[in-house]
Amino acid sequence: AYAIVDVAGATLFMDEAKADEALLAALRTAGVQLQPYGAVLASIAALGEAEAWVLVDRSRVNAALVDALAAAGGEAVHAPSPVTAAKALKNPAELEGMAEAHRRDAAALAAALDARPAMGRSKTKEEFALLTDWVLRLAPEVVRDAHLAARLGALLCAPWSDRGALSSLCAGFASQLLDGALCTGDAASLTAFVAKCPHLGASKRAFLETRLLSLPLPALHRADEPGRVGAAAAADALRPLLAAHAGS
Repeated sequence: AYAIVDVAGATLFMDEAKADEALLAALRTAGVQLQPYGAVLASIAALGEAEAWVLVDRSRVNAALVDALAAAGGEAVHAPSPVTAAKALKNPAELEGMAEAHRRDAAALAAALDARPAMGRSKTKEEFALLTDWVLRLAPEVVRDAHLAARLGALLCAPWSDRGALSSLCAGFASQLLDGALCTGDAASLTAFVAKCPHLGASKRAFLETRLLSLPLPALHRADEPGRVGAAAAADALRPLLAAHAGS
């Protein structure tokens, strides 16, 4: 579906056959205009002919719509959609549902690790593929479990045969740990993994500077962003780690 929102209201372009009557009634009650899915290009062209400026989120809108707007004389203003930020605000029931899902994910991962106690010694291609899948699919909240982070970190520090893929996987895992440190202020898992991992490149200091300390930490430490209130504490924990690898 597509939507065009302006000061006068909102128009939703969708296939009504794919929605039940209750949803359609709710949309109409909210004042949302419904149009066929294929009508969006004509509506975008009309905005272009009116020389409108249209906010476009590059990550969510395809090139055909942007091209149609420009061809008709309009201008795209590229910026993040405000809808994304609004959807990020969760009510208590949604937050608890997310937390429960993460608890189930953590329990499932722990069970999978328990079922393969020799994984760090046998190190088969199938096991590396499984480890890769685990790391790439991890939710941030699962990574913040210190016990699970330590178990995954130990596996990643082992000498697997595919060194190139292993290095990339370790860098990604460290970045996930960094995100957790920024949110909680606890950088213990991150510092332990970076200090122990031999697959982060020739210079751990360079890795820390380019991959871990490139974020504007002070800018993230704002009282109105409760999910990031640990940024300053995390920065304090990371500084001695960087100094420890000053000569590496």
